[in-house]
Amino acid sequence: MRRRLEGGLRAYLRSRARRLEGEEKDFQAFVSRVRRLFKGEVSIALFGSRALGNPLPYSDYDVALVIPKKPKGEAYWRLLAKVRGCKPRSLPLDLVILQPDELSDPLLAKMLEKALPVYDGLKVFRVGLKPEKV
Repeated sequence: MRRRLEGGLRAYLRSRARRLEGEEKDFQAFVSRVRRLFKGEVSIALFGSRALGNPLPYSDYDVALVIPKKPKGEAYWRLLAKVRGCKPRSLPLDLVILQPDELSDPLLAKMLEKALPVYDGLKVFRVGLKPEKV
């Protein structure tokens, strides 16, 4: 019985490791698609447990997109749908869309304090954050 449990655990851990590798590739694909969608006029940061380096096996990707001007009303929802369309189906993702002037909000500043800039086309992230990784 014990061997069967150990074998099952090993199989699960191997499966989870493969899925994590796939999620990283999916995340990089998402970043590339978003960069193309905004023609480089976007900044992308990863925050939360993945940016801090302590994700749990079921952690999602917490992503902040900063665009020059966030549309209002129906245009915002259309933009959100386009951005969501860049996401591979298997990628667990939470998304926040901001514009540069919102980064001075104390709550958002705290949320992004230890963020990892993935792409900084708008040059909005503070010096001292980790460098881009794309």
